[in-house]
Amino acid sequence: MTDRRLTTRLSRFGILLLLLVVIGFLAPTQHAFAHAVLLSANPAPNSLLDRPPKEVALTFSEPVTPIGTGLTIVTPDGRTIRTLTIATSPEGTVLRLPWDANLSQEGTYLVQYRVMGRDGHLIAGHYVFSIGRATEPPPLSASGSAQPLLEAIARWLHLLGLVLIAGSVTIGLLGRGIHEIESIARRLIRIGHRGLLLIVMASFLLISALFAPPPNMTDSLVLRSIAATPTGQLWSASILVALAGYLLLLARFSVSIASGSLLLVGLALAVLRAAAGHAATSTYPLVGIVLATVHLVSAAVLAGGTLVGLSLARPLLSASDRSRAAAEQILRRFAPVALVCVELLTISGAYALWTNVADPAQLLTTTYGRILTLKFIVASIFGVTAAGATLYWFRRRAVPWSLLRLQGMEMLLLLILATGLVMLPPARRFEPSGPSQPPLTLAANAGPYLVTLSIEPALPGPNQLSLTLSAPNGEQISDAHVVAEFSAADGPRVVELRRSSTTYTGTIALQQDTWTVLVYVRRPGESTPPPARFRVPIPVPDARILLERADAAMNRLRAVEERTTLTSGGPVVETVIRYQAPDRAAYTVTTSGRPPTETIIIDDRRYDRAGDGPWTVTPWPGSEPFRWPNFRYARTAEEARLLGVETIDGTPCYVLSFYDPTSETRYQMWIGLADFLVRRYEMMAIGHYMVGSFARFDDPTIVIDPPPLSD
Repeated sequence: MTDRRLTTRLSRFGILLLLLVVIGFLAPTQHAFAHAVLLSANPAPNSLLDRPPKEVALTFSEPVTPIGTGLTIVTPDGRTIRTLTIATSPEGTVLRLPWDANLSQEGTYLVQYRVMGRDGHLIAGHYVFSIGRATEPPPLSASGSAQPLLEAIARWLHLLGLVLIAGSVTIGLLGRGIHEIESIARRLIRIGHRGLLLIVMASFLLISALFAPPPNMTDSLVLRSIAATPTGQLWSASILVALAGYLLLLARFSVSIASGSLLLVGLALAVLRAAAGHAATSTYPLVGIVLATVHLVSAAVLAGGTLVGLSLARPLLSASDRSRAAAEQILRRFAPVALVCVELLTISGAYALWTNVADPAQLLTTTYGRILTLKFIVASIFGVTAAGATLYWFRRRAVPWSLLRLQGMEMLLLLILATGLVMLPPARRFEPSGPSQPPLTLAANAGPYLVTLSIEPALPGPNQLSLTLSAPNGEQISDAHVVAEFSAADGPRVVELRRSSTTYTGTIALQQDTWTVLVYVRRPGESTPPPARFRVPIPVPDARILLERADAAMNRLRAVEERTTLTSGGPVVETVIRYQAPDRAAYTVTTSGRPPTETIIIDDRRYDRAGDGPWTVTPWPGSEPFRWPNFRYARTAEEARLLGVETIDGTPCYVLSFYDPTSETRYQMWIGLADFLVRRYEMMAIGHYMVGSFARFDDPTIVIDPPPLSD
């Protein structure tokens, strides 16, 4: 076969595959799912229940398979409850564990879950909820978990094995009819042999990393977990296929049979790897797996063929003229193959980019996007280096080792980056299959402006941001530049909100975590005020029962002291209020530049004075005499949501938010875990930004008497 005929056939083959890729690229109309995430839990994280639940139910974003027992519950006294009677919903997204009727102990329970997603990634986590009252959370029980470093090494070795197989097969096929290449055919087969060994070892390591069991899990349960999950089945099949290929090569068949066997085994291993990855979670899994296989094979042929071809061509340079001609012929034959691979990589890579990245900005704002961008840059450099090495050969009939070493380093870096992409969740959107919930709406001030932020649906995955700005006089601000910074364990994400009339909108993908959100507001001609700060857990549980408990606890008090600071972005008003049941209050108001004012309320009388002036007495203006305590937050509250747990002055507290429609005010409140007393609150309304705290609960020294009146 002449070089020209080979080039023509390869070009036609490339065009055909290119057409298939384009059809696959245009067919899907939705983005693929990301790694499975926990969408919701019942009971909700950090929730407080009056009575034991009927079951523990976890809803995930995609079908999952329990690993081992899947769910464990640790009781307040430290007992670990495991059971195999876990029910899975027909679609596989919900795990249900019936509650043991004998578990009625009051206190805080720990729920631990361990499941496998469709793309082969382990999802493990835990949360707590309480029955009757909150206690110190029980310690985490021993639980197997994925070993990321071992998993990364295994995936990298597997990819390297595929590169070695592809390189040996490619050069062997291109060298057919060239005597000098056929003479080293056995050497090429040995390279593929080593690639198969790497894949066997890598697959064993990967199964060990993904299915690392807890110390008390039996071997039979581990094997059952491997056999029950698609991931375990695919990687087990990879071991069997690679071992079969390895044993077949040991049989010392002819070179043509050995090469053909290596080709078929390599293709099968590539399909298995693609089926065990992100492609399996796409909207059209078959199309995704085919395109992922095309991408993987093209990359392996390009990288393996370049390195194996150039490394074999170099020793031929110092041989006879005939050997040099053979090396040149190999490089010429490989050039159109490399061109087809580049075309396939470009288009299949564009498809992967389209399905895995929902927003181009995520190429710079997410870890997955940054690694993908770096991979593209390194791949481009690798292509330039390979082209340079080929041109260098055609001009000088030599390839310096420094250039080959550089290509080897670039290829190893590409393999590392490709492994990192497989390990990370894509920065792509998914469609939650769990129950919907109302948006989370919070309010805080950025200097003089009231910032009202809504996040919908406040679940893992894509979320819509909606924000309004209000001046102290109630005017809606429409000319500001607004930026929201979301920070969690994996670093900050910045969203520049788009202005539409008086509303600012944007989108962001959030995983399950507690996020700190800073909203920066800048208006033309004004200095930038301090940012509004929010605490946002994803997902967000309901908190109405906590408000009811807080009302009951506060209404049992006999005395307390409250301190508040009030501002609208200008002067700060500070107030200290002391309460004594059943009918007394005394407060002092301090405003900068003005004398303090004092007020004492006793039953139906009110006493006032400014500074050191005389006291005046007037009837209490209410229709009924003053009575305290009279807390009723829960009566009018809407959208009560639990934001997490935080310590205030050494006291662990629930943090929750709610909206009071009667005063058009949004609250954040800190309620003690043990006693449900309110330690702190923030009230945000237009032109009214108040922070308050309670202390000196039932302090007997709080005594309020009528003041002396002048004659």
